[in-house]
Amino acid sequence: MENSRKITLQILIPFVTLLPGPILYEIYSLICDKNISFAFGLFGQRVNISIVTATFAFTMLGFLAAIITVLFALGTSGAFKAYKRRGYLDVFFGVYFFAVISLFATFILSILNFSHLENPLIFRLTIMALIDNIVQLILITFIIIVLTKKAHNEQ
Repeated sequence: MENSRKITLQILIPFVTLLPGPILYEIYSLICDKNISFAFGLFGQRVNISIVTATFAFTMLGFLAAIITVLFALGTSGAFKAYKRRGYLDVFFGVYFFAVISLFATFILSILNFSHLENPLIFRLTIMALIDNIVQLILITFIIIVLTKKAHNEQ
């Protein structure tokens, strides 16, 4: 893969994974503006939601550690070598690193929700970050599953 394409993917993919949270939040806000009965009342449960979100972020950091172990176990397979040779491994590690940073940021935002400030912006950012984290984890998991399947089919 060309370096320019690799750099483009390393910038574009993390940016794209940041879009679902704000987009879904805006859709939710528009629906709530039109129909108030649709509102979930999430802010009233911000402490409980923050507990779940902080736990999710911390647990998924452990999941990513397990994923990287699986990736390194595939290191001798032809599928992994081809993935690396084509330059996709660098892009994967960029997305992986970005997901780790995003999960850490989500964890910090969740902890900030426990403060006595009751800042709705921090809560909104936490919800958006949670959705973005889910998208990032799905992407990383899908890549690992495809690589594992290809490595298994070689045997």
